[in-house]
Amino acid sequence: MTTNTISQEIFSDSGTIERPNPQKLVLKAKISLNKDELSSLANKILNELKLGKQASSYKLVQKSLKRLIELILFSSK
Repeated sequence: MTTNTISQEIFSDSGTIERPNPQKLVLKAKISLNKDELSSLANKILNELKLGKQASSYKLVQKSLKRLIELILFSSK
C-alpha cells in the first residue's frame, strides 16, 4: 500500500468526514512525514474554506496550520 493510497483512504475528497479506523491511523503514523506533503494538505484545507486571502480568519487558520505542521514534524523526530 502506498502513501498516496493511504492518504486517499483517510483524507477523502468526498467532503464527508470518514470515521477513523485505528488500523489506518497506525499505518499512517509509521510513514515518515514530509513537510511538503503536510504543507500541500494545509493548502488544500485553506482552499476548501473558501476564505479570501486577506481575511483575518484565513490568516489565523494559515498560522495555526503552520504551527500544527511544526509540531507534527518536531514530534516525529
